[in-house]
Amino acid sequence: MSTRYKKQSLYGRLFLPVLTVLVLTYFTFHAVNGRYGYRALQTEQIRIVELLEQRTKLLDERKAMRDRANLLKLAAIDADLLDERARQLLGYVRSDEMLIYFDR
Repeated sequence: MSTRYKKQSLYGRLFLPVLTVLVLTYFTFHAVNGRYGYRALQTEQIRIVELLEQRTKLLDERKAMRDRANLLKLAAIDADLLDERARQLLGYVRSDEMLIYFDR
C-alpha cells in the first residue's frame, strides 16, 4: 500500500503566521495609539497633575477668603482690618505714611 502526500502550497504554509503577525500588529498599534492606549494614559496623567495644582491653588484662595471673611464678622471686627479698609475706601493717609499705588 502506498501513501500519497499532498504537497502544501507556499500560501497555505504562510497563511497562519501572516495572519498572526497582522493581528498582533493591529492590537499593538491600538495599545499604544488608541483611545485608551499608552499615549492617552500619559496625556491624562499630565492633565491630572495640572488639575491637582489648580485645585491646590483654589483651595488656598478659598481659605484666605474664608479667613478674611471671619475677620469681618460683626462680633469680632479686627481693628487693623477695619482701619485698612476705611483708609482704602476713603483714601486717607496719615502724615507719617507714604502711599504707593499699584495695579493688581
